[in-house]
Amino acid sequence: VWTEGEPRGVAWAVDPYADETGWREQGQHTTIWTVSTCQTIYVHHGRRTNEAIDGILGADFGGTIVADCYAAYDHFLGPKQRCWAHLVRDLKALRYEHAADTTETGGWAEGILSIYAQASRARPPPEEGCTSQAIRAREERARQCEALILLLCPSVLDPRLPYATLAKRRHRDPGPD
Repeated sequence: VWTEGEPRGVAWAVDPYADETGWREQGQHTTIWTVSTCQTIYVHHGRRTNEAIDGILGADFGGTIVADCYAAYDHFLGPKQRCWAHLVRDLKALRYEHAADTTETGGWAEGILSIYAQASRARPPPEEGCTSQAIRAREERARQCEALILLLCPSVLDPRLPYATLAKRRHRDPGPD
């Protein structure tokens, strides 16, 4: 466990998982940030801000961060892998919000949820084990899911398109007029 003030350079050699949660303590809001790689690091900062995560990772961190869609992670230049638990929750809310819409938003959310269900289902017998055939079967399922994701998320392939988190997309898309 790393505590504030200790050196941390080597800790981020592997892509970190980051999350934060807050609560009230003696009438004051406080936040715990957790960042982990092969070790777990807890840092109590008291605030849920960009400065807090910058103090943990370093403001110039350029590696991949696995995190939720909280805006404090957006300023990092490296790739972001969003946490599936948070994405699934946001996708379900998006699907619910656009259930009666004639826009593509509800269908898009349903499509991503369907791919997630396909990717996370129990392994069928041909994918079980460590045989080369089982490994090929798992790789094929992964390729199929990735191809479907790229069909639903073409902006991933076009660096000219602006990146926005799902949470921002939810609030930006007003639905039908």
